Amino acid sequence: MGHDPDITLPHVPGHELAGVVESVGKDVVKWDTGDRVTLPFVCGCGACPQCASGNHQVCDKQFQPGFTHWGSFAEYVAI
Repeated sequence: MGHDPDITLPHVPGHELAGVVESVGKDVVKWDTGDRVTLPFVCGCGACPQCASGNHQVCDKQFQPGFTHWGSFAEYVAI
């Protein structure tokens, strides 16, 4: 197995996320507790020109669950 230099140990892997929303913040309007969700492998910031044009995969502030952040093998995942 190889090693991804973005990963700092200890680490929780898992880049393919699917689950149920347990809670939402006070400013969240598109999701409700109990909603079933999936998450893309590359998550953009949603605010930069790349994200605005639909190119989240080249966002300078992107994060990748299971790689740059802890992943879905955890009991709970905060996004």
